[in-house]
Amino acid sequence: MHPQEFAHQKRLRQQDAQWEDFYRRLAEYKEKHGDCIVPRKYEADPKLANWVEQQRILWNKENKLEMQQQQRQQQQQQLQLLDQVDKALDSGESTPPADSDVQFNT
Repeated sequence: MHPQEFAHQKRLRQQDAQWEDFYRRLAEYKEKHGDCIVPRKYEADPKLANWVEQQRILWNKENKLEMQQQQRQQQQQQLQLLDQVDKALDSGESTPPADSDVQFNT
């Protein structure tokens, strides 16, 4: 293993161990208090409060990205369905002529 890769792996193991330690502390907090709502100024373990806040920020970002991805997938599926119904969408000919009897319900 290359020295840089070894150092990187070591850092990852340390980060994992630190994350697991905070997770354990949060589980203990929940057992004691009945929830995971650690006050920002939790005197018994101020670092735990900061860690929980960071985890929530990461969780919210991840959920937002996942929702955006799901919306994009849904839009792609909808466009594919429209394309199946009207191949003219690809060519820009989907608008009926002005004298057409076609009406759109919205």
